Amino acid sequence: MPSRSIRLLLIVLVGLLCSTYFLPLASGQQPVPVINQLESSPAYKSALLSLSDPSKLATLGERGANPRLKKIVYWLYEARTAGQDPSQVIDEVLQANGYTPAHAALVKTNLLRNMKIGDELGFFTPENLERLRRGNAPIVKNGPYAGDEGEVDHVIPVSLVPEIGNDLSNLELLPGILNRKKSAKVGQRQKALARDLHAAGVIDEAVLQRILNVKTSDIVGEAAAPAEAQTTSPAPTPALSATSYAPPPSPAAATAAKEVVVWVNIPSHIYHLPGSHWYGNTMHGKYMKEEDAIREGDRASLNSR
Repeated sequence: MPSRSIRLLLIVLVGLLCSTYFLPLASGQQPVPVINQLESSPAYKSALLSLSDPSKLATLGERGANPRLKKIVYWLYEARTAGQDPSQVIDEVLQANGYTPAHAALVKTNLLRNMKIGDELGFFTPENLERLRRGNAPIVKNGPYAGDEGEVDHVIPVSLVPEIGNDLSNLELLPGILNRKKSAKVGQRQKALARDLHAAGVIDEAVLQRILNVKTSDIVGEAAAPAEAQTTSPAPTPALSATSYAPPPSPAAATAAKEVVVWVNIPSHIYHLPGSHWYGNTMHGKYMKEEDAIREGDRASLNSR
């Protein structure tokens, strides 16, 4: 009968469609469309793959990666909210994008640092998450800089080394006040990062020497201070070991001298102000004037007050 032939034809067509669009699965499981498997990568991973793609970063203009860093921080937060370890997500994304292990390690360290800064400054409120998602400046919600806009700072000044102006290992979120206070100075932190980037093959010997040859007292783009002035500049206070601990100078004494003496945590290059919890209380640190700490490339603790 014609109706029976039609039914058989429909059965064959349905079978063909199923074999085309569904993958064979273990017994007892519901079939999953192939298209769903192709799109199974979470939204945060797809976004991070695109935002950290070195071939795309290389095509951006000056400071072109600044909005990307904000978006990356947003998507890493989304990954964390979804129960994923941001560290592992970063590893997978950078490997997929072809980063060398050494370069990937620098980028990973810096991205996790930016996540920590985001936590400390309150960048993960609903309002700020929407700003970050669009690549806009979040508003600082916590600490002494509350109300200020978060800005992207180049650890090594872009005016000195535009070649790494869009490298994700060189970008850091900071309150705008701190960013402007830092200016375009080169200190020990910047030189240490330069050596790491050189070892990772990101910059060549000529670029490395360009950074290392900048005196720590110079501001990039400005004339160096006269030699006489440099020799009379006060030297930073030497680091104190646990066995040679001395009481910290009192805040009153520092104010009387019109100088702020801070405690610099040497491994992190973060300094703490008198009266704060970590002032003189980290394992490896030193007392020095705040102006010397800034000149050295250290930054103030985000929760120093």
